Amino acid sequence: MSTSFNKILNCDIYAQDDEEKVGTLDDVLFDSDTWDIRYLVIKFRENIFKFKRVLIHTKAINLKAWTKDKVLLTISKDQLMNEPSVDADMPVFRQMETRYFDFYNWPYYWDDMGVFGIDPRARLETASNHNDTDPHLRSSRIVRDYVFRQNENKIGNVADLIFSERDWKIISLTMKKHIYSHEEEISINEILQIDWYDRSVHLKESYLTSEESMTL
Repeated sequence: MSTSFNKILNCDIYAQDDEEKVGTLDDVLFDSDTWDIRYLVIKFRENIFKFKRVLIHTKAINLKAWTKDKVLLTISKDQLMNEPSVDADMPVFRQMETRYFDFYNWPYYWDDMGVFGIDPRARLETASNHNDTDPHLRSSRIVRDYVFRQNENKIGNVADLIFSERDWKIISLTMKKHIYSHEEEISINEILQIDWYDRSVHLKESYLTSEESMTL
């Protein structure tokens, strides 16, 4: 089974022991090397005047109990309030992730990293004065603004990201050629490279759009 980023955007987030929601889903950050969704970006009202956005790792999701309207966490509200801060509006450093994972006694996930490249706008950057591995975290909200290219020609825009409900791994992107066209699902295996500077997704020459395949 699979679902999409657009379908879960703004869904309610509930802590393990809380009947009241702790916030809503504002974004997801995925690893550009493995396509695994690493963090949920949760937005909640800090006070009457201010909203705050924080990160919650997908290890804290109850995979057996979530729906497209509600995500139940395996951690308590008290843990959320006392965990090391990983602010979604600030760069995410490996040092911060280490403190976060140590707090929950979770194993680290960053053994094999990095193929696609660097974009100072799209990723949450690591500090240049640390020897930490680059997390390669990308915002799904930002990637939805990218364009599809084949042989340098623009053929459409990214409309959504599809992920597996079993392991929260992105398996495909959807493309719209224009505002009134249907969304065409494109497997990540059809992606040649992603230009994070140009904000474009380059498809392999062998890829055929649905219209092209119908003419064969």
